[in-house]
Amino acid sequence: MPIAMQADFRDGRTVKSVTFIVDENPVPVAAVFSIGEGRQKLKLATRMRLNRETDVRAVVETSDGQLYMAQRFVKFAGGQAACSAPPTGDAASIAASMGKMELALEEPATNATQLRPGATLTINHPNHSGMVLDQISLLYIPLRTVEEVEVRQGDDLVFSMQGSMTLSQDPQVTFDYRTNGADALHVHVTDTDGAAWDQDFAIGHGS
Repeated sequence: MPIAMQADFRDGRTVKSVTFIVDENPVPVAAVFSIGEGRQKLKLATRMRLNRETDVRAVVETSDGQLYMAQRFVKFAGGQAACSAPPTGDAASIAASMGKMELALEEPATNATQLRPGATLTINHPNHSGMVLDQISLLYIPLRTVEEVEVRQGDDLVFSMQGSMTLSQDPQVTFDYRTNGADALHVHVTDTDGAAWDQDFAIGHGS
């Protein structure tokens, strides 16, 4: 289920962090994003597992420590609860592609003061919830989730994200960022088994 938020502060304050919360999931705190400095405007979206009909919340912390929350009740589409649903694809293919990443960019900004309309990062990872029963072994597939994602533009932090089992299989984050002249985004990903992956994505000279 895609979940998106947007923040816009016009009084000089900036966004320090964003927390997504799914009330009725076994792990309600889906993801915590720490945001790079200077972001008065921000767009974020990610994909989550929803175990049932639930309120989904986005909590924004500003640079002065104030908290703001928006919420939306989301109806569950039916079928098996997402946290115990089996992963899509066979185990061998999932293992072989784990850690591979893709970054899709929208049209580039024309100068160093503009925001990118958006970039979508997709990380191949099963994000095992620990609640899925293997139909062959009849044992639960051990929990293994994306633990942290860090995106930098040159030396500047775009965001870092602390993940959880509530994130979907093949976690995806759509985000905007303020251009700073660097020609690449560097992505660093770790998971709860201690695995780590790094990849650079070209974003165009002067972006």
